Amino acid sequence: MDVQFKLYNTIGQPTWKIEQYQQTVKSQYKQPLHEIQELLYQQGETNTQISISIEIDIKNERVFPPIITIGDGTEEQTMKYQSLKKKIVRLLPE
Repeated sequence: MDVQFKLYNTIGQPTWKIEQYQQTVKSQYKQPLHEIQELLYQQGETNTQISISIEIDIKNERVFPPIITIGDGTEEQTMKYQSLKKKIVRLLPE
């Protein structure tokens, strides 16, 4: 599982604020990401490619809804993993 935290609106923001908010967001996602790993193991999907992109707006202290890609991103894969994606979304913080 590939998880990326992407930072936006960092220009003009103090380094301490950037680091502090980034760490706050990462800590909010730590347990849910662990639960997602458990879910994948239970479903036998440990070899399935999953990418989660979490965009963080530093200036406005806002986190956008994660972008989740399962499989190779084709329509066939998207349909195949639709129910798994719904389960993953439920585990992530709002």
